Amino acid sequence: MKLDWDKVKERYKKEPITFTKEGDKFQVGKITETVLFLDLPCGEKIIRRKYLEKAVELINKGKIISSPEDYINLVNDERSTNAWAILRDMGFIK
Repeated sequence: MKLDWDKVKERYKKEPITFTKEGDKFQVGKITETVLFLDLPCGEKIIRRKYLEKAVELINKGKIISSPEDYINLVNDERSTNAWAILRDMGFIK
């Protein structure tokens, strides 16, 4: 499986609100070709496409990313709770 960036854009344009594993709500704002912008209470933050793609590559190789902590340890610590939720929303994590 590959991360289809057009599907990511479609998904969050249609429904920009999602939830972390802990149930905290957040909103995906603008999406460029390389970055997702998150509208968070602490301000606008980003998740880089390259890290989401790296996570998908690891999942395809059999690595388990069952929590934001796994995401930090295997991929990157950039907005790990939000990145994990996006991977879940896109069907890479259950």
